[in-house]
This record gives sequence, structure tokens and C-alpha cells, in this order.
Amino acid sequence: MVKCSDLSESKEYAKKQLDVEVLPHEAFLQKYSRVHNKPQKTVIGSGCKKPLGAEADIYRKKMNFSPKTLNVDHLACSDILKCFSCSNQVIIEEVEDIWCLLSFKEAINESIRDHINSTQFVRNFKDLIDKIDFAIFSVAPAVRRKATRKLKQEGRHPIWPENINYLF
Repeated sequence: MVKCSDLSESKEYAKKQLDVEVLPHEAFLQKYSRVHNKPQKTVIGSGCKKPLGAEADIYRKKMNFSPKTLNVDHLACSDILKCFSCSNQVIIEEVEDIWCLLSFKEAINESIRDHINSTQFVRNFKDLIDKIDFAIFSVAPAVRRKATRKLKQEGRHPIWPENINYLF
């Protein structure tokens, strides 16, 4: 809000910076089910307009699945660290989804323990965390408050449990 004069202008600024749509889940499904092939929710609490699009092809090639005869064309893109740089991402404006997104952010922040020092962590994740903050700020304040309260009361979303980084 420092750069803008009021809250609504600040939300629009955040949406432009992130260049991503913010939609309730039903609106997301309704808008993209007709145009694209099966939009899906992601494990980070957002949605993907084209989970089997060109980004999925790039991801599958990068993963170098073996054996080469294995058909992986049905696998959606799972490159969650790049979702916030992808034009197919849609922020789902629902409490459960924002809770999941907040949990994902906490898991990333927790990974600082896995880095050599804070400089390495900042180099690896500062842009991603900034984009997540923009996404969270771009949703309705009531949804954001409820999701934050849920995180404090219930802890992280089951997909992003505490100390997840120590499981690998």
C-alpha cells in the first residue's frame, strides 16, 4: 500500500506485478473448462489453466523419465517452483487454497536450514517468496484473514507438514 493510495489500488498493483488471475474455484473451473483441457488445482493451492500444455512437455523432458519407452504424455506439469512464473497459473480465492499456499510458503521458509547460509537461501527463493506474497495479497482480505487464522489454529496444510524438508 505504500506505493499506492488505497487498498483496492494496492491489490490491482499486486495482480499486475504477478500478472496472474485471482478467481474463486467455481469461476476458475467454469472459465477454463470450456477453453482449455481440464484445468486443475495444484499442490501449492493455486490452479493451472493448461496442466498438460507446453510447460508439461518441458517438465517431462527435464525429468528424463526412464525407461524411454514409458508413455508419460498423460502426466501434468509438476514444476511447482515455476508456477509463479507461468502464464497458466490462477490464484484460487478460497480459504482452503490460500491456507495451502501459506503452508507452502512456510515450507519454503523452513528450507533455510537446508542451505549453506541465508545468502544462498535468498538467492534461491527470494523471487519466489515475493511472488507468493503478491499472490496472497491479491486475494480478498477476508479470505486472507481466514486462511491465516486457519494456519495458526490448525497448523500447516497436510500436503506441507512441519519439517517436510527433513523427509528427503
